[in-house]
Amino acid sequence: MYDLFKKYGWFLLAGPIGAIITRLRTKNMKRSAFFVLLIVASFVGFCVGVLMTNFFNFPEEVVFIFCSIGGMLATEILDELKESVEYFSEWVRKILNLK
Repeated sequence: MYDLFKKYGWFLLAGPIGAIITRLRTKNMKRSAFFVLLIVASFVGFCVGVLMTNFFNFPEEVVFIFCSIGGMLATEILDELKESVEYFSEWVRKILNLK
C-alpha cells in the first residue's frame, strides 16, 4: 500500500490544485461545495494520473499538468454526474410507475 501511495500519491494532490484554481476563479462557492469539489478533483486527478502514466507513458511533469487540468474540470464532471443520476432516477420512476 505504501508503494502504491509513493508511486501515485502526488496525483491525489495535483487534482485539488486545479480545484483550488477553480475556487479562485469562482467568487460565490460555498465551503461544502468546495469540499466536495476537492474530493472529486482528487479522484479525477488520481484517475488521470494513473491513465497517463501507465497507458500513455507520459513523463511525470506532463502527467501533473493533466492532473491539474482534470481537477479544474472536476466541477463539470460533477455536474454531469449529478445530471446523469437525475435522468437515471426519472427513468427508473417511469419504469416502476412511480410519481
